[in-house]
Amino acid sequence: ILQKLGISKWIGLKTISKADFVVLSQPLFVEGLNPPFNSIYMGSMLDAPSSVEMERKQKEVREQGEFLLDLIRKNKNVKAVIAGEHHRSSEIKDSERTDLAHYVVGAITSTVNDFPQTAIQTPRFSVLSIYEGKNYSIEDVVID
Repeated sequence: ILQKLGISKWIGLKTISKADFVVLSQPLFVEGLNPPFNSIYMGSMLDAPSSVEMERKQKEVREQGEFLLDLIRKNKNVKAVIAGEHHRSSEIKDSERTDLAHYVVGAITSTVNDFPQTAIQTPRFSVLSIYEGKNYSIEDVVID
C-alpha cells in the first residue's frame, strides 16, 4: 500500500482516520457557494497560471485537494472541514456525505485586494466549541 499511495499519503490516511475535524488554509468543497467563492478552493487560481511550471504545480495541488476530500469523505469520524481563504464565512453540507459540513471562517483584515473587508463581510473570526458526546458548534464573532 505504501508504494501505491506514497508515504505522505499513507501518513495522511492514518492521521485523518483519527480526526473529528480537519483544518485547512483553503476549502476543499465549494459547491453551492455564490461566485466568486464557488471557484476558490485548494488548487484553484482566479487568474490563469503564468507559466507551464505554475500550471503543473496548480494541478498537483488540486489533485492533493481531491485526494484529501475523498479521504475525508470515506472517514465517517470527520464531522467538519474548516478552512479560510474566502474572507467570508460560510457553511455548506457535502454533496456526497450529508453529515459532513464544510465551514469557511471569515477574516479580521481591514482590506482585501485594496477593497475594504466590509465589502465582503464585516471583520470576524470563528470559535469552534466541542461538547460531550462529540457535538460541536462553530459560531462567528463579529468585530465592531
